[in-house]
Amino acid sequence: MTAERFMWLVAIPIIAVLTAVGLVLYGVGRDDDETNGNDEAEASWTAWRVHRALEVLPDHERPVIELAYWSGLSQSEIADRLAIPLGTVKTRTRSALSRLADALDEELR
Repeated sequence: MTAERFMWLVAIPIIAVLTAVGLVLYGVGRDDDETNGNDEAEASWTAWRVHRALEVLPDHERPVIELAYWSGLSQSEIADRLAIPLGTVKTRTRSALSRLADALDEELR
């Protein structure tokens, strides 16, 4: 398996978790009449786990993930915003997703 394929296999569940947590934290698509206490508790637990996992990221990787998954910026936009080369954004993203996969290993099973 190539490194690129491996990273996609690792990234897809992490992206799903980050997106879900972002939606829960910001209340996107939530209809208060349809909320379920168990779903909210589980979402809160997942949000807490993701935030804890983000804490393990080095300071230079965390903003890349936050801008990509919570602000919805492309890698080119992140490079411009952080004033770093596009290749650096790609490397930091790959490294951060790998670290998150390790930190969230339980969540991905």
